[in-house]
Amino acid sequence: MGGEPEVIVAKTIDAVPAGAYDDLAAHCGASAYYDRRFLRAAERHPLLPIESLHYLLVRDGDRLDAFMPVYCHAVSTADPLGLLSRTASAGFHSSESALFSHVMHCCDTRLLLRDNAPALFAMLMDRLERLARDSGVPQFAIANVADPALLAMAEARGMEINYSVDRYQMDLAGIDCVEDLITRHIPADGRQEIRRQRRKLAEYGVRVEIEAPPFARIEEAGRLCHETTARRGTPGYLPADALARFLTECGSLLRIVSIYHGDRRIGVSALLLDRPTVHLWLAGMDYALDTFSPYTVTFDTLFHFAFEHGFTRIECGRLNERTKQRFGFTPRPLHAIVQRVEARPGRDAKGAPSPAGSPRHDQTPICPNPPPERTGP
Repeated sequence: MGGEPEVIVAKTIDAVPAGAYDDLAAHCGASAYYDRRFLRAAERHPLLPIESLHYLLVRDGDRLDAFMPVYCHAVSTADPLGLLSRTASAGFHSSESALFSHVMHCCDTRLLLRDNAPALFAMLMDRLERLARDSGVPQFAIANVADPALLAMAEARGMEINYSVDRYQMDLAGIDCVEDLITRHIPADGRQEIRRQRRKLAEYGVRVEIEAPPFARIEEAGRLCHETTARRGTPGYLPADALARFLTECGSLLRIVSIYHGDRRIGVSALLLDRPTVHLWLAGMDYALDTFSPYTVTFDTLFHFAFEHGFTRIECGRLNERTKQRFGFTPRPLHAIVQRVEARPGRDAKGAPSPAGSPRHDQTPICPNPPPERTGP
């Protein structure tokens, strides 16, 4: 392509050349989490407070060979359940800040590396270390990783890798239809619950609607998702107003499933379209109607949607393990790649040990350590 590959830093996704980025994303088989609409929504309407945001790129002439978003958060904000703090033996301290390689609402973090070249990985990691060191941020993480190639490159570099949590998925290959799935592939208790709730649909006058954009009553959907995650102990994870704007920004990347009892919305979920996969990305439920389960109806609707639209895999995120296994989903382990870095001389990285290597001095600070802050348990 001419010249040596170079690492550059963009401040906004709109500054990343669209054609070159789309070529790289297609070459790497990037998931919907790396769709420009999703990244733009995360930038403009963050679902967690961001101290700073950068995009690291490796450019070879007009071609992009690597891409990684970098978000600076307080650890307590990005990891409200303490998964990283509990599993990272390097000391992922909740009172500190860190750089993260994608938003925590992404459950399949990858780096876009042309041909998975280790040299490109090394270039990005060198720049990421420099970014953290010169900013006084004592740690960085690539969280929610299942990609074996990425884990292998991190291991070869000597980075710390820890299991953090499972995500849940279902492969529909070889399954003929929804009834085949329910009859032969879902455990008995889940099968019985789906059939019981189907009977209640008519009994209680419940209806299900699936919307493409423009989405109606999207603020209400945001509130319902926020109330549900707050009920589960993480009130800062899905702020209602920001979520409504986020969903709107994603546009045709999503479908919204709504469950109504009369005119009352008792369930809502966002499906992230990522062919050949459809993700049950987030959901909100009104639990006041205790004789009916909108959550079960959401899964039944998801199964029908997948078969009707030709999806061959369903993903439904992390946590809520018992219910997901009840409906036939299989756990897949996610790992966190974590590294502590030393501060630039003259800057204070809170409690950071000093690994080998010489600090570099040509990057201006981007993310000073904020005071301790918690938005979850």
